[in-house]
Amino acid sequence: MGAVFLNIILVFSAVYSINHGMSNIYAADVFSDLAHKLKHEPSTSHVIYVDQLIKEKKFAKMQIKSSYIKKATDLYKTALDNELFSEGEFEKSDFVDLVKVVNYIKSRQRKSLFRASKYRNIYVHPSDGILRIPIQFYENNHIYVHFKNFDPNKKFGGYKTFSRSVDFESGKIFASLVTPILREKDKTSILRELNIQLALSSLSYVLSFRDVTLYEGYRKGELIHMLTFQTELYEADLSQFYGANLPDEVLASLMLQASKAVLQMHQMGYVHRDIKPANFFVRVSQGVLELVIADFGLSLDAHGPNFGKHLAGTRGYMDPQISLNHIEKRWACSTLQECELADIYSLGISFYSLIKGRHNTLKQMTSKINHVALPKDKVNPPAAKLIYRYIKELNHAYHHAPLQYSQGSDHEASLDLEKLAWSMVNPNPQKRPSLREVVNALEQINAALIQ
Repeated sequence: MGAVFLNIILVFSAVYSINHGMSNIYAADVFSDLAHKLKHEPSTSHVIYVDQLIKEKKFAKMQIKSSYIKKATDLYKTALDNELFSEGEFEKSDFVDLVKVVNYIKSRQRKSLFRASKYRNIYVHPSDGILRIPIQFYENNHIYVHFKNFDPNKKFGGYKTFSRSVDFESGKIFASLVTPILREKDKTSILRELNIQLALSSLSYVLSFRDVTLYEGYRKGELIHMLTFQTELYEADLSQFYGANLPDEVLASLMLQASKAVLQMHQMGYVHRDIKPANFFVRVSQGVLELVIADFGLSLDAHGPNFGKHLAGTRGYMDPQISLNHIEKRWACSTLQECELADIYSLGISFYSLIKGRHNTLKQMTSKINHVALPKDKVNPPAAKLIYRYIKELNHAYHHAPLQYSQGSDHEASLDLEKLAWSMVNPNPQKRPSLREVVNALEQINAALIQ
């Protein structure tokens, strides 16, 4: 495959290491510094063409040590075993070149590359004939080998691109996400999301950063700001288990952890607003099933300006009540409780979709309501009055067949889980259980299943 860029580019920028349990003072410093960088763009480019450095005699004379070959072999095997690229796309010699470049830059960075600032990052883009895989250096000594376009698991989200990376030293696989900053609106969204992420970083069911940095890079020949961050890698998201007939104990555990994740956010004064199976990541670690909540791009702080004014979320999961509020009042949810009840609906329909499958009738009816309030087609939107008909149909269907939970289950726990999910999607928000009640019910179901 061809190189992404024509030259190796070394980019200087602010860099931060974020971990669970970080002090609030340090978290505030990280956010403040990043906010400053985003709001005050450098007037001149901070890009240096590294090919000029690599052409130096010192680099040309570097010997390929046996330790380089061993490291290259280990990296190649790790990447191949984890299917970070398709077989045949790389050879071991590509990784020998990579190790050589890493060791060259490591030998120079303390002497000349990091002199100018307290926080420094080097992002090395691939170049024909020198390097095929991007490398990122953090001042905290973390070095990542990014597989980006080579990764067959690469995914494009709303504005983030996901791919996998290898820690150069440990060989551990991490998730890497990149967000281009193209407009002022992007800066506002990113700052809000990062601020919330930092505020929630100590919570046990929230996906946290390992490293995050703002740097300058090229996109279609234009120099722009790029935000990249690395997190722990999770094996799947809940959307991969739609209608999978999971064992009761697995389903109950996932539902309990997801409910605790949202409850933790609410207790901190935040609402998620985009709860759906795809935003819960799961993995098995040392035989234990672990779940975290992610993607806080639409989340809100209850103390923020115009809290709850704008309707946001994924169609098919948004509470019909806040869709109706948006049509009638132009304000989706005016109180924290209203927004929390909307999260409960989204969580409930996520659970119900896990049980019934992606294309269940309840989700489809919810989607019709959401499309009236938040149409995809801005030119020819559906008539606003349709929302009353669709909500009436949903109310009728909720209290009658065919949407009601199945009574034919042979397992008491299965029925209890389905009944709980059903109660969370009551069209009347005031009749939904609180998240604390949901957690308590799931803890009882889990305890009964373990016995």
